[in-house]
Amino acid sequence: MATHRRQFIKTAGIFGFSLGLPALGNYVIASTAARLLGRAGVENSRNLYKKATFVPHLNSTFRAQAGSSTINMKLIKIVDVKAEAKNPARIKGTENFSLIFQAPRTAANMADNVYELQHAALGPVPLFLVGVGKLQGGRRYEAVVSRL
Repeated sequence: MATHRRQFIKTAGIFGFSLGLPALGNYVIASTAARLLGRAGVENSRNLYKKATFVPHLNSTFRAQAGSSTINMKLIKIVDVKAEAKNPARIKGTENFSLIFQAPRTAANMADNVYELQHAALGPVPLFLVGVGKLQGGRRYEAVVSRL
């Protein structure tokens, strides 16, 4: 399921803003999670976008729907942005990481957009994917997560 960039920015802004307001935040997070993930549950949405959630699923397959094509992508790398930064004190937030996915070279090219990735253990995971090039016979896509 693809979402337009404007809707993604609006939703991400609300979600990011709500992380800074604990009293109002729970309501906003719950409604955003219910809309994006199709299920209620504040804890599920809070825990979904943590590095620890994805680490056990490194080298596993995620499935994305791009138009009429279904693309199987493998999570090949998780990068801790703060750990690799030259000046980590300048990076705001409690957790910043990126997920690198690789799709087969023969797969349809995916535009930069929000995709609902399906995973056997995690279920649906909405992520904004950006193409980051072709390497080793496949297309690579990156999703960046910054928790404030």
